[in-house]
Amino acid sequence: MTRETAAIQDFLLEESRASRIPGTDEVAQDLLSTLRADSVVAVLFYGSCLRTGDVKDKILDFYLVVENYKKAYGWGWKAIANKLIPPNVFYRETMTSQGVMRSKYAIISEQDLKYGTSQKCLNVSLWARFSQPIQILYLRKPDDKATILECLAQAPITLLGNILPLMPERFTVADLWGQAFTATYNAELRSEKAGKGIEIYDLYADRYQQMMPLLYRHFPFLSPYPVQSRRQKVAQKTENLEYFAPKKQRERKRKRTQALWLLRRIQGKCLTIARLLKATTTFEGGADYIVWKISRHSGVEITLTPWQRKHPILAGFGLFLQLRRKGAFR
Repeated sequence: MTRETAAIQDFLLEESRASRIPGTDEVAQDLLSTLRADSVVAVLFYGSCLRTGDVKDKILDFYLVVENYKKAYGWGWKAIANKLIPPNVFYRETMTSQGVMRSKYAIISEQDLKYGTSQKCLNVSLWARFSQPIQILYLRKPDDKATILECLAQAPITLLGNILPLMPERFTVADLWGQAFTATYNAELRSEKAGKGIEIYDLYADRYQQMMPLLYRHFPFLSPYPVQSRRQKVAQKTENLEYFAPKKQRERKRKRTQALWLLRRIQGKCLTIARLLKATTTFEGGADYIVWKISRHSGVEITLTPWQRKHPILAGFGLFLQLRRKGAFR
């Protein structure tokens, strides 16, 4: 555990030990069987089902962190595709003590996880998702815990570092996280309605309030406001606590940050399309799943033709334009 992120890691580890949603540990064990023995370093449970606790008729979201793609798949197109456009995404149904549970699981290597949560990574996919609640359901061995926790602790640091230069001089924790999640949702091709970023914060507002005293120390120019009451203010951890970011320090990075977010939105939407097309080859019924997911979030209904189901990649561009015209994407 690195000294710089030790407090955040402790917080995330304690959070991960919270009561489990019944059946999720059984799903995690089943997912291990989908890849080569001993290739999976960790199984991470995240997403809307974890945030709300509602799993009835839902698809659960998991990440399987693997040592490397060759060890996970052997030689073949899956390893190549996972390396070129991570992650690979698959669908599985597991019979558990709670009945059949459906899951969508993504495969990512340790190396790609480290990069994807780091400040070097332009794309928001990993550092935005892993700034939200997450549970570690499986670790291959105790030594793997440090690597996983370091990545998870780095994610919110990367997220806030990419949004702070755009904040006003004084702001609340709600302002900061709300704008951060809104920006990351806008940086991907999303079917969710506007306001989803604020909803993500509101659902776990207490969590982000508690994390903030652990995170602000990673930004030397940032301090609780007013500065002379710092110790008292940090101890309160109330939603009314404001933070102070001097204009001079923010202006140094503002223009560069704005340019990066513009580039991030362009890159993110293109990458989302590429991932969706790839998912149609790794999902059984992948095209139907994608259309169902878009409909659930946006309310836009569309029926696939037999040809579109049989040739999802060829049909993908036309289908995208059709959905875009109906307002399914932002």
